[in-house]
Amino acid sequence: MLKTIQRVGVLFFFVSSAFAANVETDKMTRLSTLMDKSGINASLMYFPDTLKAIAAQEKPAKCSASREAMSHFSMAVDGAFNAETLAHNMHAKLYDMMSLQDIEAVLAWLNSPLGQKITALEIQAASPQALAATEAQFSTLAQNAARVALLEKFNDATKMVEYTTILSEKMQTSVVKAFIRNGASVKKVSLQALQVDLAKNRSRLRKNIAHEIKMSSLYTYQSLTDAEFKQYIDFLQSPLGQKYHTATIIALSQITAQAGERFGQLLMSIRT
Repeated sequence: MLKTIQRVGVLFFFVSSAFAANVETDKMTRLSTLMDKSGINASLMYFPDTLKAIAAQEKPAKCSASREAMSHFSMAVDGAFNAETLAHNMHAKLYDMMSLQDIEAVLAWLNSPLGQKITALEIQAASPQALAATEAQFSTLAQNAARVALLEKFNDATKMVEYTTILSEKMQTSVVKAFIRNGASVKKVSLQALQVDLAKNRSRLRKNIAHEIKMSSLYTYQSLTDAEFKQYIDFLQSPLGQKYHTATIIALSQITAQAGERFGQLLMSIRT
C-alpha cells in the first residue's frame, strides 16, 4: 500500500511539473502575442529612430552640436536602445507582473474591433514620421473643446504626465551615472548637481511634458469618435486596464533606465 502511494505521489509530481511547464510556456507565448497585438513591439522598434528625430529637431534651436557629436549620439542610441534587446527585457519584466489570466483578458480587449483600431493609431503615432504632423496639427486639433475635456479624463486614467516626468528624470540620472562610472570628471558631471537641477526644474519639465502629451494624444486619437474614446478611457480606468497600464509603464521605466545607462557608457567610449 505504501509503495502504491509513493508511486502515485511520484507520478503526480511528474504530471504536475509537466502541467506547470506547459502553463509557463503558454504564458510566454501569449505574452509575446500581447506585445505584438498591443503595438509594444512596434513602438520599441521605432524608439531609436524617434530619439534621433527628436534630437535633430532640438539641435537647431537649442544647441550647436557638431556633425561629429550628432554622429556619436546616433551610434550610442543604436547600441543602447536596440529594439530586440528592449523587447526581450520588456517581455521579462511584464512576465513577472502579469498572470496568464490577466494576459488573456487584455488580449480579449486588444482583439476587439476598437482595441485593434486604437492599436493601429498608436503604432502610427509612435513612428518618427509622425513628429512633424503632431506639431503641425496641434493648433487645429486643440480647438475641439470636447476632445480636450476628454483628454483630462484620459490623463487621469493613465497618469502619463507623472509617469513620463519620472521616466525622463530616471533616464537623465542613468546617463549621468554611466558618465561617472566611466571616468567623467566630477567637476563636469556630478550626480548631486543633477539631482539639484532636476528638483529645480521639475515643474517646468512637467509642464513641457504635459504639453507634449496633449499634442501627441490629440493627434493619435483624432479619428476616434468621442464615444469610442470614452470606451477606451473606461477600459483604462477598469481594474484590468489599470493593472495592465501600470505594469507596462513600470516595465518601460525599468528597461529605458537600463538603456539610458548603457547609452551613457557607449557615448563615453565612442568619444574617447
